[in-house]
Amino acid sequence: MQDAVQPGTASAAPPAPVPSGDIGIADAVRELTLNQAIGRALEADPQIKAGLESVRQAEADLVTAGLLPNPELTADVLMIPWAQPWRETRQGGPTQTDALVSFPIDWFLFGKRAAAIVTAQKGVDVTTAQFSDLLRRRIAGTIAAFYDVLEAQALLDLARVDLDNLSQLERITANRVELGGAGTIELDRVRVFIFGSRREVRSRETALATAIARLRTFLGYSDDVPLKVKGELDVAAPAAPLAVDAAFALAEENRPDLIALQRRIAMAAANVELEERRAYTV
Repeated sequence: MQDAVQPGTASAAPPAPVPSGDIGIADAVRELTLNQAIGRALEADPQIKAGLESVRQAEADLVTAGLLPNPELTADVLMIPWAQPWRETRQGGPTQTDALVSFPIDWFLFGKRAAAIVTAQKGVDVTTAQFSDLLRRRIAGTIAAFYDVLEAQALLDLARVDLDNLSQLERITANRVELGGAGTIELDRVRVFIFGSRREVRSRETALATAIARLRTFLGYSDDVPLKVKGELDVAAPAAPLAVDAAFALAEENRPDLIALQRRIAMAAANVELEERRAYTV
């Protein structure tokens, strides 16, 4: 219950705020092309951000492996009288202060630092290849989900066109039955086809909703954000199929996951070399 406003006084109720332009943005349909969908997927995936930080951590480990060891400073004080006079039976003399600086040379003498740098560089190579494979899988998954939505939309449109054609056929057949040009069995047969077409439309609607939900997992949008993809399924010039040997050769040369496995083998060999050099001491 609002308080009454006294005459001659200002109104107690503030003016209603003006709606901002952000209100209702969740209800706006987001129409995405393939490039926009890929960009959104790369920005919204937290695993990609974690993979990028792993690459930075490997680069930091490389910098750490190349640092020279710190020197060590040791200081002591000898022959402190502690309020006792010097005697012949006790060591005496002025108070002595020593400061010793030591610097290890085994990193240079046995090549420990060089081996550590090589191992850290191999680690950077492995992490970079793994990050590239993560990007490849995310991009490939986004492209597949994008075209799955396009295909589901096209199949739904075809199912609806088929239902419309059957509905027109039902009206034509019903007119023929009224005029005596066809039997009722023809009309019943068309209605059976209509029932199947409606079931097909519902099935295609479910398939479209499933495809959009899978695309949302790559884009990072919630369920309350309407999505619409913009693209075509037509292929102007299909690529020629690859031979088996050529396909294997391209995969071994370009697939980052295979490259990462090869680099892990090289990294393991570098780790063995590093541990062998660490066994030497001065």
